[in-house]
Amino acid sequence: MSIYSIITDGKISYVKTALLEIEFSGTAEESDTFVSILIDDDIVTTKQLSTEITRFKYNIPDSNQTIEHELRIEINGRPTSTVLRIHRICIEGLCMRLTMRDSGICSQNGEPAVPSEYMGQGVYQSLRFTTPIYPWLLANERTDTYYYLH
Repeated sequence: MSIYSIITDGKISYVKTALLEIEFSGTAEESDTFVSILIDDDIVTTKQLSTEITRFKYNIPDSNQTIEHELRIEINGRPTSTVLRIHRICIEGLCMRLTMRDSGICSQNGEPAVPSEYMGQGVYQSLRFTTPIYPWLLANERTDTYYYLH
C-alpha cells in the first residue's frame, strides 16, 4: 500500500464548486405563485412567492476546465399582479444583477424583454456563463459595475 493510499483512506475528496446566491421576494403574498430556479435545465429549487426575502444558495459544480452553465429564474402560477423582485444574484461573491441585465435573456409570454430585477407572471430570465466565473466575467462585461469601471 502506498503512502498516498494510507493518507487518503477514509477521507472525503475535495470537490470544487462555484457558490450561487440569490435573494428574492414578492410584492404580495400569493399562495398560487412560485419561483423556480434552474441550473443547466435542472430545477434546483421551487419556492412559494412571499413578501419576506427568500435566500437561496447552491454550489454549482466547477473545475479547472471551462464548463458552460445556464442560470434560469422563472415565475409561475395563477396570473396575478404580484411581481417578483430579485434583490441579489451573486456567483463567487460577485454581484451578477447588472451582468444579468447586460448579458442575460428575458422572455415575457414568449416575447423578448429586457432583463430586470422585477419579474411578472409568464416571465423567465436566464444567464449563460462559464466557470470558472472570473475569466468569463472579464470577457463578457459590457457596462460599468461596482467591481470594474470601463
